[in-house]
Amino acid sequence: MSKWIEIATFNYPHEAHLAKSKLESEGIDVWLKDEYTAQVYHFHSNAIGGVKLCIEPKNKKAALMILYNSEIQLKAETKGNKYLLKFDSISSNLPFLKGKSLIIRLLAVVGIIFSLLIGTLFILDTPKNNYALEHNY
Repeated sequence: MSKWIEIATFNYPHEAHLAKSKLESEGIDVWLKDEYTAQVYHFHSNAIGGVKLCIEPKNKKAALMILYNSEIQLKAETKGNKYLLKFDSISSNLPFLKGKSLIIRLLAVVGIIFSLLIGTLFILDTPKNNYALEHNY
């Protein structure tokens, strides 16, 4: 059995079953983690993080697009716009960011862009000759 990854969480099992049914109808294997705990101890659902929708990593992009296109209500941290989903699919294949969470990958890319911008501005701001240094400009 391969390693499963969590792609969405739901407060109630019936919400997770809607997403599970949709993904299974598209041919994607799905496992619901903490489903029974949330059913028996429904008042603890938020404390345990809700019902987790887990799939195989190879199906992540397809599953997120299916859920997004079917307008299944996901929690804010798992629901994304098409640009964030595209960034997720591209950045998850970068060697130095592979296996990192989406927020870490996003911060790393923004940090790299910011560093390049500041470095460029610093280089452009340096004097081109020593004339300015000699005459206190």
